[in-house]
Amino acid sequence: MIATSKAKAVLAGASFGALALVGAPAMAQSVSPPTTPTAPAPAPSISDCGPGVNNCSIVDQSGTGQQATLNQTGNGNISNIEQAVSARTANVTQSGDFNAVDIDQIGTYSGGSTGSEANVSQSGTNADAFILQDGTGIAGFPSSVTVTQTGDGASAIVRQFNTRNYGVGVIQNGANSAIVQQDLSGIGGLDSGVGVRQSGGDGNTALVLQNSSNSRVGSSNGNGGVTQTGNGNNSEVYQGDFTGQMSTGRFLNARTDQTGDNNDSIIIQGNDNSGNIRARLTQTGNDNVSSIVQSGTGGNNVFNGVQVNVEQVGSRNISRVEYENLAGGANASGVNVVQSNDDNESLVSLSAELGVAEITQSGADNFSDLTQTGVGNSATVTQGTDGNTSNAIQSGTNNVINVTQ
Repeated sequence: MIATSKAKAVLAGASFGALALVGAPAMAQSVSPPTTPTAPAPAPSISDCGPGVNNCSIVDQSGTGQQATLNQTGNGNISNIEQAVSARTANVTQSGDFNAVDIDQIGTYSGGSTGSEANVSQSGTNADAFILQDGTGIAGFPSSVTVTQTGDGASAIVRQFNTRNYGVGVIQNGANSAIVQQDLSGIGGLDSGVGVRQSGGDGNTALVLQNSSNSRVGSSNGNGGVTQTGNGNNSEVYQGDFTGQMSTGRFLNARTDQTGDNNDSIIIQGNDNSGNIRARLTQTGNDNVSSIVQSGTGGNNVFNGVQVNVEQVGSRNISRVEYENLAGGANASGVNVVQSNDDNESLVSLSAELGVAEITQSGADNFSDLTQTGVGNSATVTQGTDGNTSNAIQSGTNNVINVTQ
């Protein structure tokens, strides 16, 4: 079909590639699987202040209860804060062009340690923020990072490792990029949460990599996550046990909301079949593209039986869902896709013992392609207006298809 070829052509090459994690879920291979992780980007080059440099601050702290607050105004500002061991707080505020921040908070995880906090606020063009937290935070004493950037060309890179209860919030206004990597596999991993909000400029990009027992891009009730407003935005979320070191019972939650033209979203999730996975995507605007891949999912009654929820409003949207659930049980699997306006396309592949697929399209020239495998699957496809096409293939027993055009 022309629609299938079109979807593959648009989705090809959409991934950040080398910025992703090792060993994507098996079903992710058709959307350019992640490769070996390296540092998403080097930390800003910060050396001792030389003559003629406008502003420069270097703070090095060792011990307990460290706090550092830096305020810089003017062009060419550079800040570096290094804090080690126990509780620590770092605050950096920069106003002006060519700003750069490098904050390293490193400690050895132990039952008696407390969390770390890093806050960065930058206004101006070409601002960079690099924050590393390693071995900090326990339950009740979470480690957190907040980055606020205003102006085109800014980038925020946050890397968190080997701790528990991480939280990251990034707010950007302008054509900026945000990369967040959370890897809690070294200590078994507990909670990790990310929220990214980008607005006010073309070409914003957000990349989130999470490896923990409880990974959240957005809250458990579906709020927050990656929110992008503006043309040309790109969002990629990778969640799962990519290192083979995690305990069982992983719960993965991802939400992406995009408003504006030419948006592109990829969500790839995988677990060991002992926890719940859920993904929600909302796109409003022209030429949006969505790809969601889930593998090894388990659990019941997620989103009232729906573990993938896609809503697209705008012309020429494309939605692609690949879903694999190895577990059984009531309402174990569910995919819901709603598309409105012209030229929408829905491609759904659902493999589960018990699975439900609901696809609703309103608008001319819509296309639906559905493939289901397993026992007791059910499918409902509803399309409105002229020119719609539906292909549905089911294999297994007790399957049901209902199509209304």
